[in-house]
Order: sequence, then structure tokens, then C-alpha cells
Amino acid sequence: MQTNKVIEIKPVPVDQEQLQLAFAAFNEASEQLSGVYQELQHQVAQLTGELAVANGELHRQLIAKENLSQQLSLLLNALPGGVIALSGQECIEQVNPAAISILGEPLLGLAWHQVIQERLSPTAIINEWLTKQQESAKQRRIRIESSATDSTGRRILLVNDITEAYALQDQIRRNQRLTSMGEMAANLAHQLRTPLSTALLYANHLGSDALTPVEREKFATKTIERMHHLEHLVNDMLRFVKGEITQLEDVRISHLLAELQQVIEPQMIQHGLQLIVHDLSETGSLMT
Repeated sequence: MQTNKVIEIKPVPVDQEQLQLAFAAFNEASEQLSGVYQELQHQVAQLTGELAVANGELHRQLIAKENLSQQLSLLLNALPGGVIALSGQECIEQVNPAAISILGEPLLGLAWHQVIQERLSPTAIINEWLTKQQESAKQRRIRIESSATDSTGRRILLVNDITEAYALQDQIRRNQRLTSMGEMAANLAHQLRTPLSTALLYANHLGSDALTPVEREKFATKTIERMHHLEHLVNDMLRFVKGEITQLEDVRISHLLAELQQVIEPQMIQHGLQLIVHDLSETGSLMT
């Protein structure tokens, strides 16, 4: 026969003092956690505000930079001169429409030395170039200035079309030459009149029946020399009008005196005068 066992649970005596201490510690920990949580909430709110301000400032700066970029783009597009930005490897990174109009397309991505070799010809003046003749494009004279390279080797090229300015400068020089030619016309007429009169005088002597063959040959030679001198004066005037530069040359003083004698002596003979020249120059010369 089975019997039921009864288990008796006796309550454990509770230490009231320890329980109170435990509750007090719990309450204190809860208060500390609550304070820390509130402090964290305050810091989060403060950081959120600062982040919003920073984001607003960054957004404002971004808008300002975009506006500045647009203004710079408008400025570059409006510039009459070409602007070319080169990388550290001397490749074209950026160009404005004026540069494309002057040098043609394409430009972006090309090496600068390739553009020079294929599209430009050097002139006698440093930094000035002539564009090579292309279809439907007239030849231009341009001047290229370069900025200093930065720390990465980049630099900016400024390309100016000086075709019209150069043509205007040529026109001004031509007008100045014509003005100078007008001013020297009276002097030139005098210079032409003297050898011409001398040549006519020699030619009149050639018609005299009293001349010996030797004297006739002498007057004929002098007449031809005077005509050559006239031709030389006319050629000098034409070279001046064309803008050619006359090269300096050595002239023997004895030759110059002989030529002077040929010009003056016939006119003195007409007036019964005698011209005597003492040439002490030996082999001396002067630049003329």
C-alpha cells in the first residue's frame, strides 16, 4: 500500500537591513543611469544641432562654389583670348571656345607638343606663331604666354590672336614710310638733279667735234657713271618705300672723292674754275 509523503517548505528568514541596502543601491544606480541617459540625450541633441549647422555651412559653401564655378565658366567662355589648361604630363585638360576657334578641334586630351607640331609654325619672334593653313580657315598670327607651373606641374596657356593687330602695325609702319618719303622728296629731287645735270653736261661735251677719241671715251664713261648713280638713288628710294633694310657697306674714301670730283668738276669748268683734289686717305674707308 502506497503512502503519500508531505514535504514541508520552511520560509527562509529575510534580513530586512540587507534588503533595504539592496533597494537603496538599486535606486542609486537607477538615478545614475537616468542622469547618464539624460546627459547622453543632451549631448546627442547638441551634436545633432552642431551637425545640422555644419551641414548647412557645407551646403552653403557647395552652392557658393557651384556659383563661382558657373561664373568662371561664363568668364572663360566670354574671353576673346584662348585659355588652355595643361596637366603635369603636358596634356590638354581644359579649353575655352576661343582656343578651339583659334587652334581648331579636337584639343582635349591631346599632348601640347603634338598640337604645336601639327598646327603651328614658328616665327622670328619668340612666343609668336603662325597657324598652319587649313580648309575654310585663314592663317592667323598668335602669341602664346605661359604661366608658371604649380607643385603638380600644371600650367595655363593664354593664346591671343594678334593677326589684325599685326596687320595694323604693318599699315602704320607703311604710312610712316610714306610720310617720311614725302618729307624727303625735296631732298631727293635735289640729289637727283645734281647727277642728272652732270650727266647732261657730259652728254653735251660728247657732241663736240673738237674732242679727241680719248676725251670722248672719258666723257662717255663719266656719263654712264652718272646714270648708274641715278639708278642707285632710285633703287634706294624704292627699297625704302618697300620697307627693306639697307645693309651698311664699306666705301673707300678715295672712291668717294673721285665721285665727288666727277660731279663738281664739270660745273666749275663752266665758270672757268679749276678743282684740285689732294687724296691723303690712302686705304681708308667708312661705313655708309
